[in-house]
Amino acid sequence: MSDYGGIKELLLIEKYLKNYNRDLVSKLAEFLKNKEVLEFGVGIGTLAEIWKLQNGISPECLEIDRSLCDLVIQRGFKCYTSLDEVARNMMESTAQTFWSTLKMTSKCSENYILC
Repeated sequence: MSDYGGIKELLLIEKYLKNYNRDLVSKLAEFLKNKEVLEFGVGIGTLAEIWKLQNGISPECLEIDRSLCDLVIQRGFKCYTSLDEVARNMMESTAQTFWSTLKMTSKCSENYILC
């Protein structure tokens, strides 16, 4: 983990490059309609905020700087500090979906035997 010393610059970029950031998100959204998004190096969450406003989807975020990650969490986003955390969450989510589907299937029909 590292401490990023450029938070002032990130805040200035957020304030003064609004059109650029909105345009960037719009261009990405053309290719990622209705998709889940993981933003790498989220910084203070500027693009995540815009993505959520423009597309109605809250991106998950990855930021190795703990203080920036905490700021992103305060803004209402899920933020990971490592790829290991992302992978663990994906595995847990996949397992939960599998078990929910399995339970639903067993309730729907008594004719299936799962081994």
